[in-house]
Formats: sequence, C-alpha cells, structure tokens
Amino acid sequence: MAKGKMVIFTAPASAEKEPEFHRWYNEVHIPEIAAAAPAISGASRYKVSDSQIPGQDTGPYPYMAVYHMDDPADGIAQMLAGAAGYTPTDATGEGGIQTAVVYEQIFEARK
Repeated sequence: MAKGKMVIFTAPASAEKEPEFHRWYNEVHIPEIAAAAPAISGASRYKVSDSQIPGQDTGPYPYMAVYHMDDPADGIAQMLAGAAGYTPTDATGEGGIQTAVVYEQIFEARK
C-alpha cells in the first residue's frame, strides 16, 4: 500500500471573501474531511511564496491544500462518501475546487 497526497489548488471567490475562505477551509472544511475519511492522516495549507524560480508561472491559484493519505484509494472513497454532509460556502472561487490531483508515493529520501 503506497502512501499518497491529494493536492488541491484553490482561490477565494473575491478579495472581500478571502477571510471567510480561510476560516471555512481551516475551521470547517478540513475538520469535516478528517472526520469523514480516517485514511486521511492530516492536511496542510500553503500560499504562493514570494520566492520563486525566475521565469516560472505561479498559475491562477494562490492557495494549495495537501491532504496526507495512508492509502489513496481508501482516502478518496471515504472522502467522497462523506461529501453530502460537508458544509458548503460561497467563499471559494469558481464553485469550489479548481484543481485536485492525487499522487502515490514512489520514493522518499531522508536527510
């Protein structure tokens, strides 16, 4: 069983809704996902850094959520099974998730 990560790129619906976007994501959405999906062992959120490799396009989504999965298939199945109970918000852009991709770990190096 390979560990995995689900990477989600998002944006708030507007600058005015950005505080609500962060509150909903951190205090409502991630806890609901964690409760519905035991195979998801944690989550982290990130914003686009001011430090970038020259010439690289950061894309249209300023925020990224990373869900850590012990088993990607179980994590996705559990998360989707609980979807009807998740609290919606109008604070996310374009109706919610803009891009979501699941990755399975194939290698790990430790220092």
